[in-house]
Amino acid sequence: MTRPNYYIIPQAWDIIIEKLKRNQVKIFRLKQDIDVKAEIYDIVHFETVNGPYEGHYLHHSVEIDKEEKMMHYRKGDYVIPTDNTAVRFIIETLEPHAVDSYLAWNYFDAVLQQKEWFSAYVFEDEAPKVLAENPELKKQFEEKKKNDADFAANTFAQLYFIYKGSSHYEPSHNEYPVARIMEKIDPAKLEESLTR
Repeated sequence: MTRPNYYIIPQAWDIIIEKLKRNQVKIFRLKQDIDVKAEIYDIVHFETVNGPYEGHYLHHSVEIDKEEKMMHYRKGDYVIPTDNTAVRFIIETLEPHAVDSYLAWNYFDAVLQQKEWFSAYVFEDEAPKVLAENPELKKQFEEKKKNDADFAANTFAQLYFIYKGSSHYEPSHNEYPVARIMEKIDPAKLEESLTR
């Protein structure tokens, strides 16, 4: 894994910022909105222990997909440079698949919960249209039906598969909110460090 130059955390995640500040991590805030190329993780799999440990149900066996895309960040969002004396702590807490990450300790559970769903009786009429407009999704759907007998016999699973591949699906579900930034950010766009 290549170390990013920065992590960016939207200001809604102030609980994470407080934890980083308590550990003397150098943190800046954006002085203005910016658009920047970012590496974004999707959480594709994780498991959770059966009982609590230190008041948390720890996640483990986290698997991720990484996507590079242009992201918009707002004035006040937090920037954590990795050119930092606390770099090991930063990486071990902000990389979601790390054993002691804040994701593992349940601080990002909100992104793991799907908040929007579909009504099967309504989406039954929409599903064929979605497949007709998306040949790649249709191909994946047909292959899954052909190779997975349980899926082929489960109409709800089929509708959900199509729904997840459609524009109706909640884009933030399982999208890890901490971005990795590889390029340099102009220091003039950053406020003074919140920690010294």
